Amino acid sequence: MLTRRRKRPVIGGVSDATDLERFEYGFITKIVTDPPWGFYENIRDINRFYRDLLAELVRVRRAQGIIVLLIGEKRIADQLVAGSRDVLSLCARYEILVNGKKVSLLKWRRTGGLCGESLSCSCP
Repeated sequence: MLTRRRKRPVIGGVSDATDLERFEYGFITKIVTDPPWGFYENIRDINRFYRDLLAELVRVRRAQGIIVLLIGEKRIADQLVAGSRDVLSLCARYEILVNGKKVSLLKWRRTGGLCGESLSCSCP
């Protein structure tokens, strides 16, 4: 017998993912994002951008939630995976093509700690 799940609201929109102050700690269950890759946008420090992005996503994500992130540069993806091991556990990683470009698709779950715990990423 199938049971019906309670419907939860889906919140979609465009905002600065490095500053999600409108959401409280642990508010979001699932985060799927395709942030700027830095190829076409003028991002002064792409390493800092991704470090700040992931820290903010960790802050707003529920302890049991997931983060799925599409990253256009393998080097940055490697640095985020290595630098987030204390807070996040990488569940899956796929190297795929998007519009002819190789990109990394990463899926994380929390490994421990509290919502809002700071992320010390080893990005230079």
